[in-house]
Amino acid sequence: MSTTANKAWLDDLVLELRLADVSGADIGDAVATAEEFLADSNETATDAFGPARDYARSLNLHPFQG
Repeated sequence: MSTTANKAWLDDLVLELRLADVSGADIGDAVATAEEFLADSNETATDAFGPARDYARSLNLHPFQG
């Protein structure tokens, strides 16, 4: 597992979710879930989830309505 690569992937995930106007709480939940999975699986984020942009879109999180 590459910690640096996973950090960069998680940063990309946050960026993609912010660009989609997802709420901070939903972004935090998505990142925490991904981090927990990666810690348990010992995989790289790209191997586990694919590209961050595609994964962000697959979450189907709605824009913040506030």
